[in-house]
Amino acid sequence: MQELSPEQIEFTYALERAKQLAAEGKMLHAQQLYFRLAQNYPEQESAVIGLVGLYDSQGNETSARETIYSAIEKAPENIQLRLFAGHYFFKKHLWQETIDVLGVVVPEQEPLGAFFTGYAYFMLKEYILAKRYYIIYLEKRRSAEFVQDAYVYLCKICIHLGEFKEALEYVKLAEEFFSAHFELRLLYAVVYFYLEMYTNAIVEIEKAITLNPSEPSLYEWGAKIAMQCQRYDQAERYLRFMQDMVEELPVELISMLGLACMYNKKIAEARELFAKSLSLQPDEPGALDGLNKINTEFYVYERK
Repeated sequence: MQELSPEQIEFTYALERAKQLAAEGKMLHAQQLYFRLAQNYPEQESAVIGLVGLYDSQGNETSARETIYSAIEKAPENIQLRLFAGHYFFKKHLWQETIDVLGVVVPEQEPLGAFFTGYAYFMLKEYILAKRYYIIYLEKRRSAEFVQDAYVYLCKICIHLGEFKEALEYVKLAEEFFSAHFELRLLYAVVYFYLEMYTNAIVEIEKAITLNPSEPSLYEWGAKIAMQCQRYDQAERYLRFMQDMVEELPVELISMLGLACMYNKKIAEARELFAKSLSLQPDEPGALDGLNKINTEFYVYERK
């Protein structure tokens, strides 16, 4: 075993003392000691991590961020420090900062940096860059950690990019890891919807709802798919389930409910829903189309 140098011994002792002071509630003394260690031993990320954790626990995010950037400036080649910084910014939903500190992390050195970078680009809706980093992560990864998540996000990215056949391949790969999860069944349903495989989409959205009947977005997609299949009773039922779960339906779903009611010959209620939709958004296309259909095609049912 390699013998520790006097500097390493001093650092280790002081670091443990800082941890002890923090545990005893002596935050100012702990902060001062962590700060001195971070200044004197810039190559040792442990002191920076401790100081940032202390600032963060006190709600002092400004000092935490300044500490991170100061440490990176002093030790720009420290991969573990950059990974810590990237993870910290990731948890704070600071996506550009995550990208900035992880941008120089070579994936061969630490593939996890590529995963976090990919997610940050995904949240910024930079889907082409997000896709590139997720693929790098999968190619360079050293373990199965986060693999299923990478496949899920690659599927979502391909949906955003209109690459639906590729999205289907990724959701199939994700299924190898967790087949009985409602989000996976939803992704299948969405991909099949865009591939115009509506019967398959109906099967998958029903599976998703069975797995998580309290998730409103599943009923939204169920209604969209049912409308395409001309299953208007089912679309209306899904939207009424969702209506009971949320404070207010989005304006386009109010119009969709109106269309479902119209096709189910509930013309008076359809008119009310279209009127409500147009009061919220005067140019809502679904409501305008619905009113036009009532006046030209469904008026005979209104007379009955």
